[in-house]
Amino acid sequence: YAPAICVEFGRKVLYSTERPNFAELEGHVKQKRA
Repeated sequence: YAPAICVEFGRKVLYSTERPNFAELEGHVKQKRA
């Protein structure tokens, strides 16, 4: 699977109260890359 698909599957496994929204997750990923 493509990395983005894997990340989305992982995000969906989390409880809805703990799950980051897409923008939050994207921000963390971009911050780690830099």
